[in-house]
Amino acid sequence: MFTTNTDRLRSELERRMVEGSLEPGTAIDESRLGHYYDVSRTPVREALLQLAAEGFVRIMPRSGIYVVQMSAAELAELVELLIHNEAYCVALACERMAPATIKRLGLMRRVGEQALKDGDLKEFSRFVLAIHEMIYEGAANRVLKAQILQLRKRLVPYRSQGTFTPEQWLEMAWSSYSTIIQALADRNATDAQHQLAAFVTQETRPFLDMALLDPEHLYFKTDVRAAESSVAFDMETLFVLGVPVAPRKSDTDLSRKPGAQPVDDSLPAAAGMVPA
Repeated sequence: MFTTNTDRLRSELERRMVEGSLEPGTAIDESRLGHYYDVSRTPVREALLQLAAEGFVRIMPRSGIYVVQMSAAELAELVELLIHNEAYCVALACERMAPATIKRLGLMRRVGEQALKDGDLKEFSRFVLAIHEMIYEGAANRVLKAQILQLRKRLVPYRSQGTFTPEQWLEMAWSSYSTIIQALADRNATDAQHQLAAFVTQETRPFLDMALLDPEHLYFKTDVRAAESSVAFDMETLFVLGVPVAPRKSDTDLSRKPGAQPVDDSLPAAAGMVPA
């Protein structure tokens, strides 16, 4: 339940940016945005200022407001910070995790193993999310958790464009997470850090390579929308990345050329959001 129009609008815009239905580089018209959501200029401005502070939009005086489109170098820097934070978090969990949580990890390992055998990507994604939640719970550092989730939100639009097949991602993830679970049970912070850092690096390797080849520019594939599942955006989106899923028909038009107007039934053109 949102207490103000500012909170409601900020949350909705952030969700759309994370999903990819508001692509990096999209221009935002304040007045039309307010008209569409039936709010005054003040909550629109406040919501956009909050999103700017969080790195989601860029406000350029006398030019406009745009969804941030990061360069490859900026992406690489965010990935480095994500790897550091995730590794530190799992190290804290090795030291602080309660015995009862370690026992739950053993039970969750069976869930992940069965999902792998069944080739059930949805169930395996729940397994991955549960493991991360246990790691965050075990680390007992809410500020660190919030920083990690914020970093993942900013990276999702760039990472969820089908880098791996589901089969490849399942095998890669299981190899890492089964080892991480064992390291947590043994309270072996070194192994846990190494495995989690290696997995995040492997997931994000395409963008790290791009940063080395072209540190200033990143071409965002406007002709291939960030894939969305048939369910609403949830936490799983932040952890199951680079895996092709069924896109919404209304949000996807693979035949359009780069720079063309995206098809988006959920927000009409009157809202004033068009690719920059």
